[in-house]
Amino acid sequence: MPRASFSPSPWRWFWIWVLLAQRSGGAPNMDELAKDVLPDKNEDAWTTSSRFKLDLVEMFGNNSEEVILEVGAHLGHCTRVLSRLFQTVLALEHSPHVLKQNALRNADLKNVVYLQFHSVLDDWNLFGHNKIHVVFIDAAHDYASVKSDLDRALALPYVHSIVLDDYGTRVGVHRAVDEALQRGQATLRRYVGRAPPWSYDGITKIGDWEGVVLEPTSFMAARREAGKAQRLEDALLETSWVVFPAGVFSSGYFVPHGHIDLSRPHLGTSSYGPLEWRQAIDGELGGLEERTLILQFTEAPRQRIQAQVNNERTGMALLRNDGVVLVAVRKDMMRVIGDKLLSFPH
Repeated sequence: MPRASFSPSPWRWFWIWVLLAQRSGGAPNMDELAKDVLPDKNEDAWTTSSRFKLDLVEMFGNNSEEVILEVGAHLGHCTRVLSRLFQTVLALEHSPHVLKQNALRNADLKNVVYLQFHSVLDDWNLFGHNKIHVVFIDAAHDYASVKSDLDRALALPYVHSIVLDDYGTRVGVHRAVDEALQRGQATLRRYVGRAPPWSYDGITKIGDWEGVVLEPTSFMAARREAGKAQRLEDALLETSWVVFPAGVFSSGYFVPHGHIDLSRPHLGTSSYGPLEWRQAIDGELGGLEERTLILQFTEAPRQRIQAQVNNERTGMALLRNDGVVLVAVRKDMMRVIGDKLLSFPH
């Protein structure tokens, strides 16, 4: 059996640390997280990859007040990671033996509710009167079962995200997801896990992503109706950012690289000189415009930065036109990250 080869990039590991620090108000135990995202799919073909689990941490690290429904909890590798992210995990499994193994493996967790439940044969009305915000579907993988699970998840009134495993490895999952997208029932929020081409057994080459995250169309419509969507430019106006080298977390050397202040509409200041800033325009970046800023420094050497903002708008990956990669954290977050990160030299 091939050994796992999971090694997240230092800047990404740093961002997850920042996200979890903001959530907990203290320094997160990254050693525990590193254990929780194992085993990798190379070691256990029945679980998700470590990259898949870490993608969930990155996506849902600020969802601590929400409830997730895990459809097909199996032996509990993902259950443990989900328990870190959500207020409550409703772990569904139709096999009492497997459900018991999950409960034993995760006996130390206090926010997991175990339910013996067949997702196709049992009644989902049980969940219709509860606020479930995210559904993770990883039960039976035949088309009819996945379609049934997906249709029922889409019908839950408070769900904003639906995660599906095995999009690239199971035809039934792929077909059910693609049909839901074609019918306009949901939109693709992002892919998760391993990117094509990939393999978990060292032999088979997988031609599509390991998993997907969907956003129900009904949730999008409700969000627009409520006027909750805010343009990136408006959300980041008058914010200040502390810039670090991309490898800051792995090095442990927490000396900032500089600072950026988006103090006025389209005009800003920084330790690198004055700058102009704007949101990327439609068609400029192939679909990433809604979460990307363009920073143009107006003094020599007139460098340009493409700043990709995370979903919570608390961090940015800065891709400079000379190839240098930096990361930035909102200055108002620094209080919760630790004393070392407070030592920014003005």
